[in-house]
Amino acid sequence: MASSSSNSRTSFKVFVSFREENVGNNFVTHLYAALVHAGIYYFDIQRREKDEGNLIITVPKMIEESDLAIIIFSEDNAYSRLCLEEVVKIMECKKQRDLKVFPVFYRVELGRVSGLKGSYRTGTEYFEKKLDKDVWKLMRWKDALQEAGSLSRWYLDDELSVVNIKDST
Repeated sequence: MASSSSNSRTSFKVFVSFREENVGNNFVTHLYAALVHAGIYYFDIQRREKDEGNLIITVPKMIEESDLAIIIFSEDNAYSRLCLEEVVKIMECKKQRDLKVFPVFYRVELGRVSGLKGSYRTGTEYFEKKLDKDVWKLMRWKDALQEAGSLSRWYLDDELSVVNIKDST
C-alpha cells in the first residue's frame, strides 16, 4: 500500500510503498509525521483522499508525480500484487525520469529481496502457479524486486535501529 497529506508547504512529493499487515501503522505513522514536519507532501491511497481538483489519482499516477519513492520491504511483500506492481512502476520511473528511490528493509534480512530468497522466493513461486500464462508479469515483478533490492538501502532491525548500507556497485 502506499501513502498523501494535504500539507502543501512544499512541492516535493513522496510515494511510500509498504504492506500494511507487516509494517504496521506505528512505523508508517512516525514516517508520515516526520514527512509532514519537514513540509513534505506524501501520497495516501489508504484513505483515498482526493487531490487538488477533486480527482482521485491512481497509484501509477501518484508514483509518476512523485519526486521520491520509499519502498518499505517487509516479510510478505512478494505475496501482494499491489506491492509488486508498485515496485515495478517505481523502478520504471527511476529508469525513465530518474525518480529517487530509497528501499527500507523492515525486519527483513538484506539480500532476501535482491536474491529472491525466503518469503520473496516463495511469494514469487506462489504467483508463478497463479500466473502460469502471464510469464511476462512475473518476470517484471522479479526484475523490479532484484533491482530495487540492490539499491543503496536502509535496514531496520528488531530494535528499529537504522543502518544505511551503500551498494558497492
